[in-house]
Amino acid sequence: MPRRLMLPILLACYALLAVFYAFSTPLFEAPDESLHYAFVDHLASGGDLPDQRQPGRWAQEGSQPPLFYALMGAWVAPFQYTNADLSEALTPNVHAYLGDTLLIHQRNRNRVVHDGPTAPYNGLTAAVYAARLLNIGFGVAALWCVHRAARVFLPEHLALTAVALGAFNPQFLFISGAVNNDILTAALGSAILWQTLLMLRDGFSLGRSAALAVLVALASLTKISGLLFGVVVGLAACWVVYQRRDWRGFMTLALCGVVAWSGIAGWWYARNLTLYGEITGTAQMVAVVGSRPAPPLPDLLRELTSLSNSFWGVFGWFNIPAPSLYYFIIDLLTVTSVVGLVVYLRRRTTPSRDRLMLALLIGVAVGGLVALVAWTLRTHGTQGRLLFPY
Repeated sequence: MPRRLMLPILLACYALLAVFYAFSTPLFEAPDESLHYAFVDHLASGGDLPDQRQPGRWAQEGSQPPLFYALMGAWVAPFQYTNADLSEALTPNVHAYLGDTLLIHQRNRNRVVHDGPTAPYNGLTAAVYAARLLNIGFGVAALWCVHRAARVFLPEHLALTAVALGAFNPQFLFISGAVNNDILTAALGSAILWQTLLMLRDGFSLGRSAALAVLVALASLTKISGLLFGVVVGLAACWVVYQRRDWRGFMTLALCGVVAWSGIAGWWYARNLTLYGEITGTAQMVAVVGSRPAPPLPDLLRELTSLSNSFWGVFGWFNIPAPSLYYFIIDLLTVTSVVGLVVYLRRRTTPSRDRLMLALLIGVAVGGLVALVAWTLRTHGTQGRLLFPY
């Protein structure tokens, strides 16, 4: 098969599988989907950004940056349904067992009450499915950017492998087919890494600096974790200056970054400072969702196991695990991959440029993991899907 066809085929297979997940998952039975969609509906109905000192049915998700919700709100605005339709669809199932994959003997797993095995087709159902399909489109963009980033320093077959590892990860498919802001953040993060790797390879350019500035601003207006990519770009730019002594290019990138971030995202962070007295709004988010005492080390280590499992496949509201054999196979492949990476980096024939770019990617993954652990020490949130942006 011609290699030029492989990427479109992989992306098409991913889209088809993600659509299958989207239409197999009952309405609002993905993690926090009901809360995300409540925020989307609020903006689609013409509401203002929430004041989280008095949170609505979107709960803690009202503390999220608004770009994803504004895009989704515009996308679902043409669909007609009433507030009563949404309220009925969000009726909680008070008997559900949520957030614990160990309760496998329990069968009452639905987060909300359903009238039947399939949702009645109406304006709300169509709107939720349309939102899920748009999220799959964000997933296609994320995987395409993964391919472009990998091709900066890897051969085509490895770039296609990188795409396949994302496209056929059951958890990525599941989250893609739901309403949440993780996949759009992943798409923007992948695009930032692609352009950052090009900057490391080719140096500064005005067009790339402007693109990176806009992408970082959009990422930080999509999710707080998008701020990490600004740090990544800054560190990479420092390395380019060290290697090339191109201070003019560095200053151009810095100026583009300040202008783009101030114009695109800065207003929302200034709003947080005005309303809540802190720039990110995360303290207010913790106040809504609830804080937790610092877990002891054994509990934290057990949560890391849950984190790994839920990166590869835990469904429902974190209460429907995959078969245990699947996790064993994934763990074995992960250990093998890490060993292979170490062997590759230790080879004297490994190009120094490849080492540098792999170090950047590993640093992003480690930085994302550290940020997630720091977050879960403040509140319950040890879910692997939160690592997808990295």
